[in-house]
Amino acid sequence: MMYVPAVWTLRKSDENILEVWERKLVRNKIGPVKENGVWKIRAIQELMGLYRGANIVSEIGKERL
Repeated sequence: MMYVPAVWTLRKSDENILEVWERKLVRNKIGPVKENGVWKIRAIQELMGLYRGANIVSEIGKERL
């Protein structure tokens, strides 16, 4: 995924698609949580708080400089 940024011009729609894809990967990696015997999908803010990795859109921007 990271070899393309040198020649790829990101539009806002591309950024949105990448951010959604990244959230899906993070949600899959971290997984749901069991609260009071019920499984719950974590909120985006909770996921990103637990996942301390870099944002893929910002990483692509760094690669282009």
